[in-house]
Amino acid sequence: MEVIVGSAIMKRIASHQQDLSMIGHAAEFVRSLKTAMASA
Repeated sequence: MEVIVGSAIMKRIASHQQDLSMIGHAAEFVRSLKTAMASA
């Protein structure tokens, strides 16, 4: 699972690499994963 999540995070970063709020986008994605895993 770590590889899949890591790849998804890298794709998210790559898709927003020119965006100054890229870290925020990646953090939001990680938060959504964390929330989903906590409620599972």
